[in-house]
Amino acid sequence: MFDNISSLRLEADSHDRPVASAMVSSEGEAMEFREAIVAVGRVEDWMNDVVKAMRVATRYGTKKAIFDYGKLRRPR
Repeated sequence: MFDNISSLRLEADSHDRPVASAMVSSEGEAMEFREAIVAVGRVEDWMNDVVKAMRVATRYGTKKAIFDYGKLRRPR
C-alpha cells in the first residue's frame, strides 16, 4: 500500500487545524488512521507522525483480518 499512496485525506479539526485522517491510493482506496495527525509545524515532524500512523493502521488492519478469518468456520 505504501508504494501506491496518491494523497492524504486532510480535514479541519474542531480548532480549525488541518489534520491527516487517512491515506488514499491512486485507485481511490482509503485506509483510515487510528488517530488523526495534526499537520501543523515543521513538515518533517508531522510527516514522521504520518508514517507512524500508516504503520499502525496497516498493522491493525492485518491483525483484524487474521482475527476475523479465524472466526470463519469454513474449510480453506
